[in-house]
This record gives sequence, structure tokens and C-alpha cells, in this order.
Amino acid sequence: MALLMALYACEQIPSYIIHPDAMADLLVDVHKSESISENIKEYGTPERKEQMRRSIFEKHGITQAQFDTSLVWYSDHMKKYSQVYDVVTARLRAESDEVKTLLVEKKSAPLSRPGDSINVWNKKPFFLFESHLHRHILTFEILADDNYREDDIFQLSVSFDKLPVNTPDKARVALIIKHRNDSITASSTEVLQDGRIMVEAQAKNLKVSRIMGSIEVPAHPSWQSTYTKDISLLRIRHKQRPNRPRP
Repeated sequence: MALLMALYACEQIPSYIIHPDAMADLLVDVHKSESISENIKEYGTPERKEQMRRSIFEKHGITQAQFDTSLVWYSDHMKKYSQVYDVVTARLRAESDEVKTLLVEKKSAPLSRPGDSINVWNKKPFFLFESHLHRHILTFEILADDNYREDDIFQLSVSFDKLPVNTPDKARVALIIKHRNDSITASSTEVLQDGRIMVEAQAKNLKVSRIMGSIEVPAHPSWQSTYTKDISLLRIRHKQRPNRPRP
């Protein structure tokens, strides 16, 4: 009975965390605002971005701190994070053509290149984290295509510069492989100092649906800006594994 109660407790979402349904609603609006900032020049200034972000939080009745805390919690519970992101993606697909520019299909080539070691990263290879503008978490999602294999290895590499020091929170990089049967393989690491880090995960001999993950830096001190560059996501063929019948 004690074991069952412990397992049940592990599945619960803490009361201070935004519920998955509400989190999906919030993330849909966040992605829409980012699309507007990227595609409409007058909304691309730091001031207008901050104004839109504040209006979204007011609309949903939450604070920036609640959003940050919830996003970190979901990144620590990757199965729930994946489920929330599935809802967000499905809803964005149903939106207008302007919003569809957010989708990975529009940002990527129709088919990734074949080969043994290919960079499939579909965003800019650099990102400036600015805590005072609430830009301290970068998420990504890459849909698989026919050039992905059932036992591919994925390596996410990032170079950090000017990470905050002497802070209780640490930078973190997470990588998630979602398979077509909804199972996931996940890997993450804390980043303790400037320099290049790499996180690796391998598909579980199953069809890959998408590759997801996040790069996050401490939100404090608020004046601190951190720069990342040379971001890449290599898809590597696993040649050492002996052939065996597929399930």
C-alpha cells in the first residue's frame, strides 16, 4: 500500500505548477506572440516583445515566476512535457497560415538529407538569453521524416558564454526522442561552466516521431545575459548494433 501511494504521489502535479491544459493554452499564445515578433517588424523590438509577454500572462492570470517555475518542472518531467507539447503543436496546426509559420514543417526542408552524420537543427545556430526580457529558455521541436532510422543516435551540442556564476540554479540542456508509439527516450545535463557541452540520446529501435528539447539558463541575476553559439543536432546512424528482427 505504501508503495502504491508513493507511485500515485509521483504522478501528481504540484498545486503550484500550471495544469497541463492551462499550460497548453498558455504556450499556444506564447508561440503566437513569437511568430508575430518574428514576422511583423514593428512588433520585433524588445519593448513590444515584453509588452506582448506581459499581456499574455495577464490574460491567463499568472505571473512570470509561475510560468518559469512550471516550465522548469515540466522539463524535469519529460513525459508530461511531451504530452503538453503534442497538444500545442496540434492546435497550432489548426490555426491560420500566419500561425503555421511556427510549425517545424515550414521552418525545415521538406526532407532532411540522407547520410551517416547530418545536422538536423532547424533554428539559428546561436541564441542570446536575456533574463531581463524573460528570454532564458529556448525550446525546439523537429519532426522526423523518411530519412530517420529506428536506431538513430542524436547529439545536441551547445557552446555557452558568460553563464551566471555563484547561483543556486544551473543552466540545463534536455533532449527528448518521441517514438510513434508515444514512448520517449530522454537525456539531460546541467551546465556548470562556459564552454561546449553535448547531450546524447538514441532511439529505442522504434520509429521516431519527433525530436524535442530545451536549453535554459538561470533567470537570475536579471541583468545577466548569456550567449550560446554553434548549436547543432547531429543525427548519426548506429552501425555497430547487429541487425535483428524488428518487432
